[in-house]
Amino acid sequence: MSRVKIPFSGGCACGAIRYECSAEPVMMLKCHCRNCQQMTGSGFSPAVLVPAEAFRVMCGQLRYHFTPSAAGGQHKRGFCAECGSLLTGGENTERSTGVVGVTAGSLDDPSWFQPQMDIFMSDAQPWDQMDPAMPKFEQYPPSAKNRDTDFTNRHELIGIDSTVFRFVTNGSAGSESSRHFSCPDERGVPLFTTQ
Repeated sequence: MSRVKIPFSGGCACGAIRYECSAEPVMMLKCHCRNCQQMTGSGFSPAVLVPAEAFRVMCGQLRYHFTPSAAGGQHKRGFCAECGSLLTGGENTERSTGVVGVTAGSLDDPSWFQPQMDIFMSDAQPWDQMDPAMPKFEQYPPSAKNRDTDFTNRHELIGIDSTVFRFVTNGSAGSESSRHFSCPDERGVPLFTTQ
C-alpha cells in the first residue's frame, strides 16, 4: 500500500479526462447502495471524498448522469462520454455537498485507498465479502463517533449533537482547519456542508 501524495490525480480508461486533487481526502468509504451497484457494475462503489474546491478537471469534460438520492434531490455522477468510465459522485443537485466523491479505481495510484466504513448495508449483496472489523451503516452514518484510528490520527470528528458534527484537520505547525457537516433528517442522512 502506498501513502497518498498531494496533489493526487486520476482519469478515465481512455485518457480523455484527467483530474487532480490538491487536498487530502476528507473520507474514504465503500457505498453499497443500488445506484452505486448499477453505476459500477459491482457490489459497491469505492469512494474517496475530497473537498470540492480542491478538485479540478485538468483535461476533457465530465458528462453527468443523475440518480435519486436518499438525502433528497439527485446524485450528480460524472463520467467520460468517450469510454463510459465513472469518475465522480457525491454531489447533489439541490444543495452543495462541499465534497466530490472520486471513484478509487480511477486514481492513478489506487493502492493508497483505505475505506473507513461501509454505507448502505441495507442494499449490500449477500455475495459481497466485507471486512467485519470495518464500521457498517444501514444507510448514511448517523454520527461521527464511528471512525478508524488511522483517520483519527490525521483528523478529529467532534460530535456537536446527534445531527451535526465538526471535522477538524490538524495541519502543520499547530494549524487546523474546521468544517461542519450536518445530518438533516431522522435517518441521519448527511448533508455535507462547509460552514
